[in-house]
Amino acid sequence: WDFRLNKQSLFQTFGNDVGVAMGLEWREESYVDNRDPRLDGSMPFSDGVIFDESDIVGVSATFDSRGSRDTYSAYAELYMPLVGEANEMAFTKAFEIQLAARYENPSDFSSSTKPKIGFRWEPLSGFSLRASYTEGFRAPNLLQLNQGTIVRRLQGIEDPLREDVTGSALDSGDTYRYTTRLGNPDLQPEDAETTLFGFIFAPRDGFLEGFRIGVDWWNIQTESAVGIIDNDDQMELDALLRSQGSFNPDVIRADVTPADQALFDEWNAANPGDQRTAVGEATNIITQYENLNPREVEGWDAMIEYNTSETRAGEFTIRGDYTKLTKYEQQGLATTDLMRRNGNPEDRYTITLNWRLGGFSANASMRYVGDVYDSSLNQSASSGAPGTVIGSTVYWDVEDWTVYNMSARYDFGSRNDSMSGLVLSGGIRNLTDEDPPFADESFGYF
Repeated sequence: WDFRLNKQSLFQTFGNDVGVAMGLEWREESYVDNRDPRLDGSMPFSDGVIFDESDIVGVSATFDSRGSRDTYSAYAELYMPLVGEANEMAFTKAFEIQLAARYENPSDFSSSTKPKIGFRWEPLSGFSLRASYTEGFRAPNLLQLNQGTIVRRLQGIEDPLREDVTGSALDSGDTYRYTTRLGNPDLQPEDAETTLFGFIFAPRDGFLEGFRIGVDWWNIQTESAVGIIDNDDQMELDALLRSQGSFNPDVIRADVTPADQALFDEWNAANPGDQRTAVGEATNIITQYENLNPREVEGWDAMIEYNTSETRAGEFTIRGDYTKLTKYEQQGLATTDLMRRNGNPEDRYTITLNWRLGGFSANASMRYVGDVYDSSLNQSASSGAPGTVIGSTVYWDVEDWTVYNMSARYDFGSRNDSMSGLVLSGGIRNLTDEDPPFADESFGYF
């Protein structure tokens, strides 16, 4: 349940109305994942040679789990125009402050109160500067806390320490590798700080009326972000730590066999510039939800729009939205810079054209997503293969992707009140039937 109270004119400051919004919320969450005994590990398969937690061919086991939570929360927000229509002055048409706070008290974590402060300054008519600082709190979801053990045998996981040495199907990722995913009841909530600065120019009259342009710079710093270090990153982290005299405890390896040692001796003799310490085969990769090291994401958002007034041909609006990612760093990984890595493109933009005339309306759009590289498909940079080169490794480039969409709509109620609410609409997504660019993923794309 929730309770909300909003008032646009609680009191006045310098002749301008001060608005307030506040509320209380309570929510209950629960889930139960109860699998068939042949799939939840309680009836494993074993013939004395092969053991599998699942008794069904081709289906991996997922252990049963359940969880619940009650959360009480409260929020309050104050909108305070210190300068407005009642007392505008030279170079200050408006100056507004926003103050807000939110309180969360989940039953399985300590309570938390997070603030937000922001302002908007309009020095000239139609031109505004804005900024805000926000703190955020997010408790791990029930699945992340309570998820039962998931056993999967997955292809495409290379072992960077053994692939070149042994050439085996397992080390090259060409056959199924045993992996385990776990929930984590010891997770702690995420804390985030978001900072934003920007401007918007939207003339209210004159020949530029209907034109808008805005740009925002933003930075998000997250502590204890809940996530998983995926299988490929676990293997890369193990390689990095072993080069520093340690190892990754989440990559379980068998003892080095005489056959392994012979292959490593042969490699070292043939490659004096790339000596390898013998390691055993990776028999299990454990991925568990955890509170990751600090993460920082930074970028720009830009918007430009023009809306025509009513004409005999209708009303037209053209708009462009652009996002530029300038930083994506996750500490604690073998590769901390995640820009362009596995679905984090530097550039995204959308261009839309809308038309409306009477009850008719139509929309056409183009969506662009920039290129990235796929960390799970790589080889030595000395191979000369094309792609993104990082250190001594070249990674597969996933090409950029452009999609076009169209839609149309007719509102019968625009001409006949008795047909109010009757709307006919249709559309085409991916007009040119453009396939997503290939990536080394389960479905062949990100």
